[in-house]
Amino acid sequence: MKIGLIGYGRMGKSFVEGILRSNIIDKKSIFIYDINEEKLKIAKEDGLIVKKSLSELENCDIIIIAVKPKDYNQLLDDMKDKINTNPLIVSFAAGIKISYIESKLGENAKIVRVMPNICTSIGEAVSAIIFNKNVKENEKLIINKIFENLGMVILLENEDLIDVITGLSGSGPAYFFLIMKSMVELGKKYGLDENIAIKLVAQTCKGAGALVLQSKEDLDKLIRMVATPGGITEEALKIMISRDIMNIIHSSISTAIEKAKLIHQNISK
Repeated sequence: MKIGLIGYGRMGKSFVEGILRSNIIDKKSIFIYDINEEKLKIAKEDGLIVKKSLSELENCDIIIIAVKPKDYNQLLDDMKDKINTNPLIVSFAAGIKISYIESKLGENAKIVRVMPNICTSIGEAVSAIIFNKNVKENEKLIINKIFENLGMVILLENEDLIDVITGLSGSGPAYFFLIMKSMVELGKKYGLDENIAIKLVAQTCKGAGALVLQSKEDLDKLIRMVATPGGITEEALKIMISRDIMNIIHSSISTAIEKAKLIHQNISK
């Protein structure tokens, strides 16, 4: 199986690092194309095969598009002209709907929309996936296998939910990094070595997530399990609640979700 990757930015690079780490695909079966020469140089330094034109990807079984939404219009036009085969097209972009890609590449195009996150690089991502009607069952299995090796897979039937998932888990690592940064800085303020603070905070975040996934208890019960009445955790939570932390989180992530929706509206004009 040959995979072509268009765009060797953060998400494209993370994807490649993840699939190589999982050993499901050999380096010799991955081909990188990017209009940015500097990105191609980085791909070469990473030991990958680079291609100078889109037409050189037409023998790939799967083509992953990992470019910014604003670059899709021209890219899809170029792909229509230069790729004469019918590979599986996997799109990572927020806000770019399957119908838009079909309008550019043709009604027979086999399209998969995936919303992963940067944690693909270590096999700890969550990837939401939806297929168009042209993708065959055996091809769905191949895509599922690839992304299951990069973390958790959520299969969707309603494409509109990808905008929600973009705001929650696509952008999600950055939210946690910000919270973790704040906790690390506080630890340093109280005398902790930075490396120790990072380990404490990161492992706490990792452990909390693992507990949520493995526990049969709901989130409110898990909070109560830590925040015993009159205890120090309860005091911290009182401050968070009094400052309306839930509203801050909701309004922030809602903004991200609405922006994802706007991308499609703007690009379709």
